Amino acid sequence: MDCPRIFPAGDDMHDIFDGQFLQDFKGPDGQPFHLTDKVGRYSFSLCLDFFNPFTNKQASKKSSIGIISVVCLNLPPSLQYKAENMFLAGVIPGSNEPPLTAVNHYLTPLIDKFQTFWDTGVRLNLCLATNLRINII
Repeated sequence: MDCPRIFPAGDDMHDIFDGQFLQDFKGPDGQPFHLTDKVGRYSFSLCLDFFNPFTNKQASKKSSIGIISVVCLNLPPSLQYKAENMFLAGVIPGSNEPPLTAVNHYLTPLIDKFQTFWDTGVRLNLCLATNLRINII
């Protein structure tokens, strides 16, 4: 899960890590973000999506509820968007979608936490003999 799957230039892309941007992306130490064996580095996708909880717009039942979800992109593509591997970070209630300026208030605490993960990383003690540092983009 820690190593991206890199395909030679010219082949079809199968994963987000096949793109040039993430292959060239630098970590907080200035080194390529995903090419390290000393630090666990994980990439996440943040998604904001609104849907009609009534599943239709018949009889003037217009409503919109938003969800904020997070997916770990280090998982194989076939596992990334399975419900058991997604994190529901928040729900935006309401009868209508809020304006963009209001959505920012829902996202700010999550972005602030990700910023901390990026700046200093997070240390996890997996056992008494192991101390693993993790950075997140």
